[in-house]
Amino acid sequence: MKTMIGLALMGVLGAGSLIAQDRDGWRDRQNDGQEIRSEQRDLRNDYGQRGALKQDMRRDERDIARDRAQLRQEYREGDWRAAQRLQNDIARDRRDMRQDQNRLLGENRDIRHDRRELRGERREVRNGYRERWER
Repeated sequence: MKTMIGLALMGVLGAGSLIAQDRDGWRDRQNDGQEIRSEQRDLRNDYGQRGALKQDMRRDERDIARDRAQLRQEYREGDWRAAQRLQNDIARDRRDMRQDQNRLLGENRDIRHDRRELRGERREVRNGYRERWER
């Protein structure tokens, strides 16, 4: 009789610890989901910034083309002061375009990094690596 009561008591205590362990696993899965959503949000923001930079670069290209056409017109008419002003404007647009290109390279680097990190997060969650390492 005492053995049966002891076994029943051990079963009840063991079930309590199993429930506690399951709850911790739930919390880890919830945190994993939050991390994945955060990475996805970062990736969407990077794609949006990259799109805005590309749009700005296209606008700069159009400005440079328009200014070159005006510059040729000013040379034909002999208005050297207006031609110098247009050359300065073209140089400013080219500088802006180079800055945009450098920022675009940085955004591409961020996107590659975020995509790699997101794949790693998904792989860890799928394979259960995180739970193994934290124990």
